[in-house]
Amino acid sequence: MASTSPQRQKRRPGCSVDPHRGRLRLRYRLNGKRKNWPAKNLPPDTPENRRKLKQLALVVGPLVRRGIDPTPALEAASHGDPAVGRDKTDTRPTIHEYYSSWIEGQVSPMVRKAQQRDYRQHIVRYILPVLGDLPVEEVTRKHLEEVRKRLLRENPSGRKLSAKTVRNIMDASLRAMLRDAREIDKLLDHDPFAGMRWPRYTPPPPNPLTERDRDRVLEWFANAPFIRPGTPPKALPHPPYHAYVRLLFWTGMRESEGAGLRWGDVDLDRARVNLRRSRYLGEDDQTKSASSLRIVDLDPETTHLLASIRTDSPSPDEPVFLNTRGAQLNQDSFSDHWNRCLRELGIEHRGLYQTKHTYLSLGVAAGVPITRLSRQTGVSAQTILKNYAAYVPREQERPIWQMIEDTRSESGDPHLEGKHEKPMAPALAPESRALPRKPSKSRRPRRDLNPCYQRERLVSLAKLDDGVVSRVRESVVTAGPSRKPPA
Repeated sequence: MASTSPQRQKRRPGCSVDPHRGRLRLRYRLNGKRKNWPAKNLPPDTPENRRKLKQLALVVGPLVRRGIDPTPALEAASHGDPAVGRDKTDTRPTIHEYYSSWIEGQVSPMVRKAQQRDYRQHIVRYILPVLGDLPVEEVTRKHLEEVRKRLLRENPSGRKLSAKTVRNIMDASLRAMLRDAREIDKLLDHDPFAGMRWPRYTPPPPNPLTERDRDRVLEWFANAPFIRPGTPPKALPHPPYHAYVRLLFWTGMRESEGAGLRWGDVDLDRARVNLRRSRYLGEDDQTKSASSLRIVDLDPETTHLLASIRTDSPSPDEPVFLNTRGAQLNQDSFSDHWNRCLRELGIEHRGLYQTKHTYLSLGVAAGVPITRLSRQTGVSAQTILKNYAAYVPREQERPIWQMIEDTRSESGDPHLEGKHEKPMAPALAPESRALPRKPSKSRRPRRDLNPCYQRERLVSLAKLDDGVVSRVRESVVTAGPSRKPPA
């Protein structure tokens, strides 16, 4: 018998729902032995029970493939399932029950498809095996802290999770479900996430390609053979792949934005593209953010490549980039060609998103204004300065002191000219005197040094006399009245 290919073995769930004499059970293999669960009190074969056991199969499959006994996870999840022995007197909905109804409402366009996938994977794989039997109204912060510790230490999937992944599971997916349970269904009267702290996450820095490596990648996609279906199959260059990579490198588009382009969005006469959508997991969806809706300028070479792959009079809804089978390009499957290119060229592995980092880093290094890069890519100027300022060449950076000296020279003040002038003391600097001074709480506010006459206090001259006033008065009396000089 022919052996199963690694691809098919990877696609096997590892666990299946098996009907048995009008009832349902889970079947899986562990260490070469076939296992059935539950061993007794099998739930009846109904659509509701079948759906719930399929969700448990998603939990068991990854554990079995890693050689981990799924019995503890199944026992923990079964307590929240009324079909497998839950206490019938407790009618409060558990997290397992609430999730089954909540996930059905997470549909497009309210929730993006990628977010739907994250909700299902995070809650089914990591939350239900731990908290599935707990009533929703009893969830507290202590429960969440225990889940976090368990996921960081050893999680049901059998692999180590980073703090960022654990936060995505809990602070994004689980928090969204409990938020709806509190605000919409009124099952919670408190926020169990209140006061929960997470370590600061530092995203990895950009890892763009150099200009030379970028050109090597473009040359590879222009000449590399790709297998096209047929009888017999042929290996030929595929121009849409070359145009797609060229578009990403020379416009700063995200790979999902380029994959979702339609010919109605492309204006080759004006060399512009109107970005309106993105494509992810095989479906068109809205862009990542409102700022992603923008007009993108095309360079002449990219415009020429797009014109070369355009058919005669395409419909506005026809996709721009097609794969070798003639279907719309999906960036997830295109990543296999991208990885093959980097591997054959001996370039360090990096994701397809680094094409955007390459465009921004080379643009900043070439002195392109930040505002133009922001309009072209949909990335805020603040983000560009934060992530790509390191790519500005030192020879293009003017020292700050030199900019200050040039400003002084342009002002025309001779006292401020000269590069070797001693800097003004901070206490005498005019900028420091111009700043408003906040009154200190420990001392009284400083009084006006030149008060108006209404606030002046009358002071006797006798109190201020230190002997000088008396001597002047005696000299005036002794000399007598002064005489006016003759006209």
